[in-house]
Amino acid sequence: MAAFSPDDHYIIRSVPTMAHWPGNLPNRGIVPVDTVLTKPFREKSARYTLFKWEHILGMSGLELKRYGDGREYRRLLREQARSRKKARNLTIGEVAEIIEEVEKL
Repeated sequence: MAAFSPDDHYIIRSVPTMAHWPGNLPNRGIVPVDTVLTKPFREKSARYTLFKWEHILGMSGLELKRYGDGREYRRLLREQARSRKKARNLTIGEVAEIIEEVEKL
């Protein structure tokens, strides 16, 4: 694993989404979902990258975070991995249904 300095910074993107809870619980409203976009690197480079992405590419919801001891960074990466894993777990039957719906169009 790479050794990141506590003074390093990384860029995240916060996107507001609807919170869905399992079971019969009501929706809890709009909550931000943070996505890590970069690995931690030097502050000056991170600020320049953030500036380019916001002003040249027009991306919104970007934020610069300090790496520190890395707990929050690793927590965010774990959450991203969980959400990607949930998105990939499709059964063959579900894929067949999706294909049928597409063929009807």
